[in-house]
Amino acid sequence: MKQFSLLISFLLLSLVSMAQYTGSLPVTLSGVPSGATGIQWFQDDAPISGANSATYNATTVGNYYATYTDASTSCTDDRTVSVVLIDSGGSVNLNGSTNNGTGSAYQWYNDGSTVSGATTANYTATTGGLYSLKYNNGTCEIETNQTYVFVLSSSCNAGTAAPILVKN
Repeated sequence: MKQFSLLISFLLLSLVSMAQYTGSLPVTLSGVPSGATGIQWFQDDAPISGANSATYNATTVGNYYATYTDASTSCTDDRTVSVVLIDSGGSVNLNGSTNNGTGSAYQWYNDGSTVSGATTANYTATTGGLYSLKYNNGTCEIETNQTYVFVLSSSCNAGTAAPILVKN
């Protein structure tokens, strides 16, 4: 499944500002381009019944994304950026799921800045942000798609466990 890079409109329209990584429910998710068809929102890799519009109001913790057919490219199964909602004090395990072959040098980033000590293929995020993993596969440096982690305020208590997210 082809994944789009982070859509700027996703950040601007869905979560009010570029720096907002915490808030309360519901969280309005977007990122589906204008004119897209065949929209289906997913929570924890399961389709959400009736969630077929360009936006979705998430009300519980989980890993969310939408698949769609992009009208401008006619590509099917395009996918929005993954958004992970976690409760305050919670965490999400980000798994780089990389094939670094003979390479080395893993490094996680949050908002483009290195995460101190995060130098393995897996990272447990406890704060909100925009995460990605860069690694060396022996011949070049590769960066995974970005994952948006959104921390719900302590008064929300929207669920008990966030998913493990595998980044391809």
